[in-house]
Amino acid sequence: MSIAEEIHEATLKLLDDPGVKVEHDGIRELLLKNGAKPALASETVRIPREMVTEYLDICPKEVVLTGRLGGKRVLTSAGEPVFWSNPGMHLWRHGEHRLFNSKDMADIARLMHHLEHVHAVFGLALADIPVRAQDVVGLAIMAKNTSKHVRVLCFTPEGGRKLLEMQQIVSSDPWFSVGFTAHGPLRWTHLALEIFKATAGRKIPATINGEPMAGVSGPVTLAGSAAVGSAEILAGIIINQLLEPGRPCIYNLGLAHIFDMRSAMVVTGAPENALFAKISAEMGRFYNIPSGSWVSTESMSVDSQAALEKMF
Repeated sequence: MSIAEEIHEATLKLLDDPGVKVEHDGIRELLLKNGAKPALASETVRIPREMVTEYLDICPKEVVLTGRLGGKRVLTSAGEPVFWSNPGMHLWRHGEHRLFNSKDMADIARLMHHLEHVHAVFGLALADIPVRAQDVVGLAIMAKNTSKHVRVLCFTPEGGRKLLEMQQIVSSDPWFSVGFTAHGPLRWTHLALEIFKATAGRKIPATINGEPMAGVSGPVTLAGSAAVGSAEILAGIIINQLLEPGRPCIYNLGLAHIFDMRSAMVVTGAPENALFAKISAEMGRFYNIPSGSWVSTESMSVDSQAALEKMF
């Protein structure tokens, strides 16, 4: 049995027992009506093996990333990689360390537009915009400064519904994508599920993120945490297929972290993180679904350490 098969089998066991906490009454009922089983724990459902197979079969095997002016790149589990810009928390610019703002987002979108090896532009949290408007304003800024595919950040269900209106104004093609992360272990929040629901119905690609932290919200072993993250992702994919059969989804275990027990710091740029990224790609190939992985660094500046960890 391959490593991917072992992780898959462990994933199926977790989905069936203890199951996944689904903090949304309507979506939990939808799962129960379509094959899931009630669990003893509050708001938790058990997802049997047969249900996983059924909805993985419905999930498309490719994701088309369309640009605002119609250019397309097809993402598959075994095809050529597609490179997106990275989200971030802070910026060092002109001798100042600070949060990102809307002007930075415009500058970054223009820069990414002219880098030929970057295929999509990722949104940022904008410190000068109220949270309830950041998804809409962020998409508008990126749309004005690049014609490449945009991965917008989602903050509210209301914002998600406005994003659909913006999509239709520009093009009938889904020229941006969305995504959200399970707040584990084995838990999908009401906010995440409401955003998936609000953005369903238009074939807008959704990145389904599992983000276990080995040693905290997942087992210390990488394989064990990978199984927890995979269970979160598969539950998210099943939910999205119930909300919109055939919605393009990206399997993303590449956000998994490890925890440094000595310093109580979350580590995102260690060799183990590169192994999580590799596992995400392997599981994407196993399920024949496009996968995502992220690379980060523990360096606090743009230096040789940052370059080395990003390269690995």
